[in-house]
Amino acid sequence: MDGARPVRAARGNTLTAKRWSTEAPLRMLMNNLDPEVAERPDDLVVYGGTGRAARDWRSFDAMVRTLTDLNPDETMLVQSGRPVGVFRTHEWAPRVLIANSNLVPDWANWPEFRRLEHLGLTMYGQMTAGSWIYIGTQGIVQGTYETFAAIAEKRYGGHRRLRRDGRRAAARRHPQRGRVPDRRRRSAPAAAPRRAPLSRRSRRRSRRRDRQVAQGERGASRLVGRRRRQCR
Repeated sequence: MDGARPVRAARGNTLTAKRWSTEAPLRMLMNNLDPEVAERPDDLVVYGGTGRAARDWRSFDAMVRTLTDLNPDETMLVQSGRPVGVFRTHEWAPRVLIANSNLVPDWANWPEFRRLEHLGLTMYGQMTAGSWIYIGTQGIVQGTYETFAAIAEKRYGGHRRLRRDGRRAAARRHPQRGRVPDRRRRSAPAAAPRRAPLSRRSRRRSRRRDRQVAQGERGASRLVGRRRRQCR
């Protein structure tokens, strides 16, 4: 690709932009295209064969230049790897807003996307390349989880058996895959047998036994108290 060259982000605590709020995205963008990080840095491809950090080298240079000069109350808007405007916002607003690979639904298909990509009108940013946050495997875990969760919701109705029993077992039980899920309720634990009521004589005997136990405990506590006083 025209304009290809090695890119390395600044290190240390020396600013190359006006503030750290713009220095951070600037370093993220450049670090994504570091030869030690990117898959094909000369083609601006970070990972995944097609995931780019910028649409072309001219767009990359424009983003670097804009971030370097961006004021604390301004926001840069990036559309599919190319900066399209800088807006006056405020200090607490985001410094960068990025929208990648968005197409109107009637034209949201791969042939149309490839045609626009060939014309230089869009790019595919994967999950973390076009947003400048690629940090290896750990950066894609969240997006991969969300993808599988969406598949489970669409294909299996979000059924939890997919997680508990595995994909094939869940597919066999799912109504759209030929079988109805097993919805039998688990049987409740057996109740403890009820005791027969005590007779009047048995209740008197029980109360007498309880009084004797209580008297024995009080006598034992008084004996322990006397021994404690003797030890002192």
